[in-house]
Amino acid sequence: RDGALVPCQPGQLAATAQPAQAIRGSVGMTRDVAEARNTFVFTVNLHGSSVELLSTTEENLVGRYSYGGYVANGVGRLLHLLSLRNMKATFFVPGLEAERSKALVREIHDEGHEIAANGYHFEDHSVENLDEETLLRKTHDILGEITGVTALGWRAPKGTLKKATLRHLQQLGYLYDSSFQDDDFPYLLDDDGGAGMIELPQHQMLIDQTFSAAICITWSSSFFCPSRSGVRLAASYRDIALYIG
Repeated sequence: RDGALVPCQPGQLAATAQPAQAIRGSVGMTRDVAEARNTFVFTVNLHGSSVELLSTTEENLVGRYSYGGYVANGVGRLLHLLSLRNMKATFFVPGLEAERSKALVREIHDEGHEIAANGYHFEDHSVENLDEETLLRKTHDILGEITGVTALGWRAPKGTLKKATLRHLQQLGYLYDSSFQDDDFPYLLDDDGGAGMIELPQHQMLIDQTFSAAICITWSSSFFCPSRSGVRLAASYRDIALYIG
């Protein structure tokens, strides 16, 4: 407030009972966030052994003797840092990762951080023949069973989706998507199939993976791109994304 940065979770930013501000939801945003001039969210993509399983089998996992250590240790250090700063983050978790690390996901939730969905196993949601509804429901149920609460946010595993994806997410009760890097501010998704949902864009230069690996991005006209309609929520908005894995 008053020019200072106010940290919040994407789910907190997405959920406000003020339709005039272009966002609709069932949970009221805190006054500090609603009145903030500058708002930022801190998100973590929790990717452990599920990443390596894309290219190998369980018995050939390079980190099969250490995944229980370094992923948990890394998350533990991050949770400690967030606690010192009195910050809450959102952890985007693939369904398969959640199944393999139930205790860790439950610990993150119990620390007061938001658990959001990140696909099931890095599938491409722009593919037409994907059994999307089944996969979205599967991860939705897995996260709900582990945390005891309904996930409100979703991030596309590969950053791509089709228009039907937003409709499927809306039907499951999601309030926001955080897959795109096409704007500096949140915007409505009503015209794109996600009635009542908003987009909370990422910023590539604020993603730590950008600085640790060479990234090749291929754009395709077939990728669904939302209309970016809506009202800006704050004078400044930033998403800081971190990859753990």
